Amino acid sequence: MRMAGLGAAVLAGAVAIAAASVVGAAEAAAGAPAVVADTAKAPDTDRQTPADRLDTFLETSKHPFPWLSWGTDLRLREVYFNNAVVPSKRAAGHERHFERYRWRIWSTVTPPDVSDVAFNWRIVYEPRPVHKPEALQDWIMEDILFDRLNLSVKNAAGLPLTVTAGRQDLTDLGNRWIIFEGTPLDGSRTVYFDAFRGTYEAEPIDTTFDIIWVDQDARGDQWFDPLRDRDTRIAESDERALIAYARNRSLEKTQLDGYFIYKREDPDFADGNRSHLYTFGARAKGDLAEHWGYDAEFALQYGEKNAADVRAGGFQGEVAYHLRDHHQNQFRIIYEYLSGDDPGTDEIEAFDTLWGRYALWSELLFYTYIPETRAGDYTNLHRLTFGHRCKPSEKVELRTEYHLLFADENAATANPAIYSSGGYFRGQLLAWWLYYRFNKHVSGHLVTEFFFPGNFYENFANDAACFLRYQLEFTW
Repeated sequence: MRMAGLGAAVLAGAVAIAAASVVGAAEAAAGAPAVVADTAKAPDTDRQTPADRLDTFLETSKHPFPWLSWGTDLRLREVYFNNAVVPSKRAAGHERHFERYRWRIWSTVTPPDVSDVAFNWRIVYEPRPVHKPEALQDWIMEDILFDRLNLSVKNAAGLPLTVTAGRQDLTDLGNRWIIFEGTPLDGSRTVYFDAFRGTYEAEPIDTTFDIIWVDQDARGDQWFDPLRDRDTRIAESDERALIAYARNRSLEKTQLDGYFIYKREDPDFADGNRSHLYTFGARAKGDLAEHWGYDAEFALQYGEKNAADVRAGGFQGEVAYHLRDHHQNQFRIIYEYLSGDDPGTDEIEAFDTLWGRYALWSELLFYTYIPETRAGDYTNLHRLTFGHRCKPSEKVELRTEYHLLFADENAATANPAIYSSGGYFRGQLLAWWLYYRFNKHVSGHLVTEFFFPGNFYENFANDAACFLRYQLEFTW
């Protein structure tokens, strides 16, 4: 894989930052004076190391006024994958290589003497230079847009109620299995929802209730026009949805969730759906013993999609063993089930993961689902995962996962040139992650995935596939 010049420059910069961090640590170990916290006084900059003074400046500059906080970040990625969309080196454009440069700036404004009211905004821009395939070599200049623009009011009407209206993220509901990604077609550039949310804290019963109305359009410009519009679509269909979500923590070391979701889709593009889906689900998360933990969620789905009745279900469960040792070793087993469509019936049995179309457990398989459904549109799946995590040092975290993947139903009718007529074994996926935090403002990671297809695929589409990515992120 050829590394682009800017990617090399970024990597060199990261090495320089890491070296500076090491030198600073060495100076401190050699006798640099310690900084004594004093909440009554401003930091004594004369007694700080250069790294400490820089950190103090960055922190104080983020709050220039009592009513204003702001920040910015820059995420730099280089991505390479092969045989991902169709696991075949004979498929056209099977090799992809591109970079992503995402810059964001945000602010929260709280009017003086009105601490319960906040105005939040964030602007994002992510151009992407493409290197392979050669036919697509170019800079993809996407929208400059607000991916956060909302007004939040706490203690509304004198109640323990928080109301947020406008463009916002929904990242705190469940384990992000079916509620997370509101903009699946722009990758991880944004995950926003145009929504109205009310969150009520019922302290006597230790329960949080959320009511959320989503009004999302496929082009992303119905409510807030992009600052620069490049006609980047964020979904295939316009969406209207109602989410009712409850979280109870009254049991020791246990959280119980229950939810109801109504989602309506109206196609805005040819690959969109016309649907009315009703999803009922529940989740339990907690500790079984000192070293054992669990997280389990299931959902049943009914309604109509593209003039056919829907009867579907899904489950995701995890059991984890925590050694609670110096390196925080953790072992886990995960099983996921997403019902598949039976071609012998008039109904649709394929489970719709709603807003779960993102790389929840695999960067590579996000693309591999394209010929079967759509990008990241996971369904028709049995997944058994064995994973391990650890922290060899304070700055380093390692994660390894091995997935055995099966189909619930054969998919030959979706594309007989790619899928075999009798196979159910999707294949094996091996993923490895390395995370490194240089300091509180600079971090990075390296991820590699290898997919070995099984008899679910025809001979034309059973070559091994791979995904490689490195990332640096700078946060102010």
